[in-house]
Amino acid sequence: MAEAGIAGRGVLLDYWSYAQRHGLTYDPQDTHPISISDLEACRKDQRTEFKSGDILLIRVGGFSLLFPSFLLLGDGMKEVID
Repeated sequence: MAEAGIAGRGVLLDYWSYAQRHGLTYDPQDTHPISISDLEACRKDQRTEFKSGDILLIRVGGFSLLFPSFLLLGDGMKEVID
């Protein structure tokens, strides 16, 4: 057990949105490999830069399956779709 927590800058790669924009279809409930080259392409598409010590988070779409009527808008506002 760690004696202390970790701290760092969280960097989110939104692979789910990237895949949808580029016509890559997959079911987040099924096994789907995401290669390093896929993540690098996603990173470039988002114009995200990594720094030493960053903590990588990858959005793969599972939340959208659990809550399909819940939409996160780009400005962080939440909206429920009927």
